[in-house]
Amino acid sequence: MTALAGGARRWQGGTHGYGPDGPALFAPVTRTGLRQPFLLAGSSYTPELPFTQQHMPAWHTLWKNSPGWKRDFWTARARHQSYSDFQILIPAPAAHFGTPTPTVVAVLIGDVDPAGHTGERRAYLTAFFDRSLKHRRRPLLDNPTPHLPDVRRIA
Repeated sequence: MTALAGGARRWQGGTHGYGPDGPALFAPVTRTGLRQPFLLAGSSYTPELPFTQQHMPAWHTLWKNSPGWKRDFWTARARHQSYSDFQILIPAPAAHFGTPTPTVVAVLIGDVDPAGHTGERRAYLTAFFDRSLKHRRRPLLDNPTPHLPDVRRIA
């Protein structure tokens, strides 16, 4: 969670955080919490094990210790590497060379559409930073939209 680990930028009086997936956060941040806005974006290792503040102990601790504005979104069909360049890079060689196998590709990046998922992340991050840094209300952060069907708001 780069933004929370100290890689966040100070801008307009605060540090703003984005946590793109992963099972653990850095312990000092989870214990102390954040006063600044932050956005969690989780995937799943399996449909039964989502990365959300409701299911992951470190995320839950951060959530309950953070009095500021926050949101937790989950993309069920995404996997951990869906939040990296692998989302776009892995499918082409897999299709061309047959490796990695479709099963391995699904484990790495899930079965969410790579271009669609990239667009969804871009929409939510833009809304988050517009809200946090420009103080513009963005309904996307409060209500689901049929235009971005893979993303579900958890809290």
